[in-house]
Amino acid sequence: MRFKLTPEKRRELRDTGDASIAGWMLVVCIVIGALGGEWADKHFHVAPNGVLVGVLLGVGAGFVNLFTVVQRIKRAEEEEDRQKRNR
Repeated sequence: MRFKLTPEKRRELRDTGDASIAGWMLVVCIVIGALGGEWADKHFHVAPNGVLVGVLLGVGAGFVNLFTVVQRIKRAEEEEDRQKRNR
């Protein structure tokens, strides 16, 4: 059996997927930053500054990604509203 998705339902599923993965990406960015900072601490003997800088960079990268996803979802909703008004 084959399911037929309407464009609206397809957009809703895409937005749900984007929103659910955004939280995980925030965590992953922080972990990667911390691991990179730990590597810098070991190689450059700057403990604990490497981990601190890595975590801060990870938090920054995670929030930039989160903001990007929210903006994309918001633009899609605004476009849908605009199309509904023009019908």
